[in-house]
Amino acid sequence: MANFNYSQLLNRNINSQEEKVVNELYGSLINGYMSQNTVVNNDQLGPRLLNNQEGSLIWEQIKHELLTCDSYTFSVAFITDPMISNLKPIFKELSQKGVCGRILTSTYLYFNRPVVFQELSKLPNVEVKIADVDGFHQKGYIFQHQGYQTIIIGSANLTTNALMRNYEWSLQINSLDDGDIVDQVSSNVESEWNNAKNLNHEWIVNYEVIYKKNQNHSILTSDLNQVKNDDAIKPNQMQKDAIKQLHLLRKQGKKEAWLFQQPVQEKLI
Repeated sequence: MANFNYSQLLNRNINSQEEKVVNELYGSLINGYMSQNTVVNNDQLGPRLLNNQEGSLIWEQIKHELLTCDSYTFSVAFITDPMISNLKPIFKELSQKGVCGRILTSTYLYFNRPVVFQELSKLPNVEVKIADVDGFHQKGYIFQHQGYQTIIIGSANLTTNALMRNYEWSLQINSLDDGDIVDQVSSNVESEWNNAKNLNHEWIVNYEVIYKKNQNHSILTSDLNQVKNDDAIKPNQMQKDAIKQLHLLRKQGKKEAWLFQQPVQEKLI
């Protein structure tokens, strides 16, 4: 790698638009992976850590990429309806410009509420599928630009907390369309996409039934765990003696009893 001549990227037979991208990626590559003081790079094309701290809000970067891309693909496990509401105006604008998108999500842990899938099905120019794999937990955002892709991968799901508030780590990278990282990500996404289930009204109706059953089971499990925790509380010897005496009184037909506790005397040592 140290002996590789990165300038050969600039000598390819490419058009002027791609040449501009290659030049900027070249500077960003040197700056981001070798020496940050070597060249001035394009901040938008260099590798960036997005963590919702000052100047690196994940949501702002995703909005920028959406409004400048030719197409996009989201591959995220968890989605909330408030986040969809934030995206609706942008998706509407993209639809009017003829920009199409895809969203691959899941039913993992039954986090996504039925209303989420209902709202997803209404988005214009957005195709939605449900990953048909166990433990689908991806969090990636892919944006196709002219001649290159921007990929944001990290810990942030498509929720308002993850994209706007939480302390997250998402890495943004850029690559020409024939770059190996693009091939790796695209191959994985396409494989999952081709095996995924289509989102439609029938699927949503069936999911609502399963979701409600799972919620009821979760509540029951929570109650049982609480009972187990309560059972774990053991009476001390004094309480055991008092309970024993109360049982005897009940057998004798008594309905009332007085219980007195003698003050505890402590010795100071």
